[in-house]
Amino acid sequence: MPRSIPVLLAALTILAASNSALADARPAPTTRASLVTARAASHESRAARTERARIRAELSARRELNLSRFQAYVARGVYPVNTYEPGMLNIFIDEGGRICAAATIMTADGHGDLVRQVAAQDNFLRLGTVTEGPLLDWIRTSGFTQEEIAMIQEPFWEPEPTPGPSPHADSAREEHDRLAARYAVIVRTLRSNERRSLTTATDRLMSDAAS
Repeated sequence: MPRSIPVLLAALTILAASNSALADARPAPTTRASLVTARAASHESRAARTERARIRAELSARRELNLSRFQAYVARGVYPVNTYEPGMLNIFIDEGGRICAAATIMTADGHGDLVRQVAAQDNFLRLGTVTEGPLLDWIRTSGFTQEEIAMIQEPFWEPEPTPGPSPHADSAREEHDRLAARYAVIVRTLRSNERRSLTTATDRLMSDAAS
């Protein structure tokens, strides 16, 4: 027996409502434009990761080379002497022509002219305070963080003058031993901080390049 018109209309209404709910539940079809955008973003992300990995690898190699230069400096045991003022003082090149650890690394890296220029302009410059220019460029590409370069640039100690016979020989020997011990601690610290420091150095170099 045929259904009545009201019953058919009710069934169609229920079916239409059901189809509408199913359509809302399905994800909207992916358009070609959204696919292209997604692929471009994915490609850009991969390219950025590749570039970051390349820069980090170069900084890692630079760090290893400069660390070996620092260790050779420590082993030679020829350090600047503070004859300028009592207390602790950063010295690029002392009166005898001896250069500090950071300046030694820079010189071995082909920047001897820059070292001599700095010594002539501000021989007591602290590398941790540098904010621009060729010195900061070198720091950024050294493989070390600026904090580590400041640590390598250990200041030199001169005792307060005392009456009587000059204690210079004894104080010079004590200062040499202090520096050797301090440098040994710095080398160990650089080794233990390598991964974290390379991440920081990479971040800073990439940030500089982007700005």
